[in-house]
Amino acid sequence: MAIPSLRLGWVGLGSMGNAMAKNIHAYLQSHHDTSLSFYNRTPSRGDALEALGGERCASVSELATRSDVVFISASDDAAVESIVEQIISSGSELTTKIIVDTTTTHPNTTKQMAEKLVAQGAQFAAMPVFGATPVAEQGKLLVAFAGPESVYETIAPFLKGVVAREVLQVGKEPEKAMLLKTTGCVVAVAHQTKRVNVARD
Repeated sequence: MAIPSLRLGWVGLGSMGNAMAKNIHAYLQSHHDTSLSFYNRTPSRGDALEALGGERCASVSELATRSDVVFISASDDAAVESIVEQIISSGSELTTKIIVDTTTTHPNTTKQMAEKLVAQGAQFAAMPVFGATPVAEQGKLLVAFAGPESVYETIAPFLKGVVAREVLQVGKEPEKAMLLKTTGCVVAVAHQTKRVNVARD
C-alpha cells in the first residue's frame, strides 16, 4: 500500500503516546497532507492534537474502522487487552489492518494479543520504546521492533527521524521486543546499537 493512501490511527495519549502521536501527525501533515486519527479514554487528552488537525474518534471501534495502521500506547497489559478486544469486535475488516503496540507489556501478553489478532487476519508487531517524555517529544526514542518484515517496511517511514533516532529489529515474533524491554537489558541494547552503527560504516 502506498504511503499517501495509508490511514493511520493512534490509541492512547499518555505523556509518551501524546508525544509520539504529535510527531507522526506532523509528519503526515507536512509530507502527505493527511491527518492522524486518534482516540483516548479521557477526551481532554486529545485536545492539543485535535487543535493541530488530528481527527478525533469517539471510540476504539471507530478508529479501527477508519485506520489501516493502528498504533497503541496504553498504560498496562489490561488496557492493551481491552483495546485489542475492541478492535476485534469493531466489525472492521481486519485482514487489511496492521496493529502496532508501543506499550511495555509482559511478553506472554504480547504473544497472546498477536495470536488473537493474527487469527482474525490482522498483522501485529510490538514496538516498545526506550526514552523519557522529553526524548519522545524530540522524536529521538530508541525503538525495538519485532514483527513481520512487511509490517516494518510499511511503517518504517514513520519511525526513524519521526519518533525515533534508531530502530532495532529484533525478530519476527512480537514478544521478542518485549523481552528486550522488560528485561531491561541495557547491554543488549548497546550491542545492537553498535551493530547498527557498524553496519552503516
